[in-house]
Amino acid sequence: MTLNRLHQIIGIFTLLVFLGTGAYMRFSFPELYGDNESVRYLYRANHIYILCAALVNLVLGSYFGVRSEVWVKRLQAAGSLLLVLAPVLLVLAFFVEPPKAVPERPLTFLGIQALFAGAMLHLPAAFKRD
Repeated sequence: MTLNRLHQIIGIFTLLVFLGTGAYMRFSFPELYGDNESVRYLYRANHIYILCAALVNLVLGSYFGVRSEVWVKRLQAAGSLLLVLAPVLLVLAFFVEPPKAVPERPLTFLGIQALFAGAMLHLPAAFKRD
């Protein structure tokens, strides 16, 4: 399986999970958060982060091309690993962190950092054309 196909599959699957978390919120609110609006906002924020991870993977999967230089190829591989890991962390964060209603959200933080670092590691490939 090629990396662009992997990103497409991860993107589509994550998009489906995004739709599922939306349905979960639609049919479970307000029971999920009661009177605590911060919990509601935490769920919604994590829901949008899942969408971001899906879209980044879908777009990268549409345009991805492995470069021939070894150092660029390694950066792309590391970036892809992080971009595939990000949706996993963010989906897990969606279900684990909001009910706690605390400002510290380590899974969300790691997921967003993985999304950012993965995208940045792919950036040199855009400037280094074969």
